[in-house]
Amino acid sequence: MNTKTIERFPLAFLNPPLNDKTYLELGDAKITNEAFWYIGFTDSSQGPEAWMRGESLDMALETLRRDQDCNAYKIDIANSNSAQVFHFVSKVESEDGSGKDYDAYRNRYQDKQWIFVVINDAFGDVENDGTSGTHWSLVALDRLHKTVHYFDSLFVRYEDDQQTAHMVGWGLLRILGEDLDCWTFQPELNSPHQKHNNLDKGDIGPCGPFVYNLTKLQIMRIKHCQDTGMGKHCTLELPAQYPVWFGTSFNSKLVRGQIQLQIMRWRRRVDAERLANEQSQPAVQGEAAGSVDGPPTTPDIPRSSTHQRDVSGLDIESPVHGISDGEPSASRTAMSPRPESPDPSRNLDLYEDVE
Repeated sequence: MNTKTIERFPLAFLNPPLNDKTYLELGDAKITNEAFWYIGFTDSSQGPEAWMRGESLDMALETLRRDQDCNAYKIDIANSNSAQVFHFVSKVESEDGSGKDYDAYRNRYQDKQWIFVVINDAFGDVENDGTSGTHWSLVALDRLHKTVHYFDSLFVRYEDDQQTAHMVGWGLLRILGEDLDCWTFQPELNSPHQKHNNLDKGDIGPCGPFVYNLTKLQIMRIKHCQDTGMGKHCTLELPAQYPVWFGTSFNSKLVRGQIQLQIMRWRRRVDAERLANEQSQPAVQGEAAGSVDGPPTTPDIPRSSTHQRDVSGLDIESPVHGISDGEPSASRTAMSPRPESPDPSRNLDLYEDVE
């Protein structure tokens, strides 16, 4: 007999007001109510955004990092704000990454063997007119084999995008004091395609779900290798048949729902811990929800010159909010008019609200 498990959440979790108030804050990741809603949108008929903002993907990866117990496996994930810092260190000749401004990054990543970094094509000198980025991709540092892997669901063969990924990886290596001559940059040319290897053909902005899903699979791969005593032989290189295998299970719409569920679970946990603390001791006014274990601030990064990217004829998606050229992702472009509150049952059909 087939049964469907119903997870119960307060109505405020399922149907938050469509505004810019904070939905959840975990460490150095924070997501607003409206950004939480937009995670589930797959086309423009559902609302103004069918792509993931930086705050959305950062929160998705932060909850993934915690759920997968990455610290225990010497794995970490750097968010889009940190990635811009790494790019800046690599780009500016006067920055060698050894300054005290980068101590927080060294303290966090120095003992990690595997570091995933989410990147956007707005870093550096690629910026679309009037927008702040068009595409998410992924860099992964394998410190055992001294390899920087670059995964991209659209532009893995493009030199400009490879250069951006290369600079992000090299910037982090400089902060960590690594000898760059000993490292190899490896674009993963067998990266799956976000459309062709996607069971949901109607998603017009699946690069965010792609990055999340690939990161999760690679983390599970590393953990399996370590658990079976094969950690030293683990590699993140993608074989030729990987796109076909990936495409048999990747459904970007379902991944969006999984991300929302994951974030709701952490919201429930954080709220429960907060209420328990309030009952056991006087509340500390102004105390932030969740634990902080990441770099608390982002150094001031000056804006660099940009050029217009020619994406004519490409299967390109809508602009990604939350990333600007050379600046922290706290600023974003103006939004389109907000839609009416969406129907929560559209993507969250396994959840039930409780009073």
